[in-house]
Amino acid sequence: MSVSGVYSRSIAEALRLCLEQPNLQNGDSLYWSPEVLCWLLFNGAITTQAKVTQEWYFSRVRDFLRSQGISRFDQVENLLRKVCWLEDQFGIACRTLFRNLVLAAKG
Repeated sequence: MSVSGVYSRSIAEALRLCLEQPNLQNGDSLYWSPEVLCWLLFNGAITTQAKVTQEWYFSRVRDFLRSQGISRFDQVENLLRKVCWLEDQFGIACRTLFRNLVLAAKG
């Protein structure tokens, strides 16, 4: 992770693999708290990366928002504040991502 708190491309790729894989020690899936999962998914989604990886993150963010009943960005921000929120570092990118996902769902 960079000093700004935004993932590098390689970290986003490694995180995707981690999120897709079951726990290798006992075969169970990993369960993330909503706050941490939200933070991981949004950070992965705003990272500049290969289109296929970015689409994977977008899909997971949409699924997450739906599963949590999130319809407004302030709900996302409240979750992110519980983990790490750096408004000046990635607030605009997170808002833009959220707005684009909402617009895509309506269209």
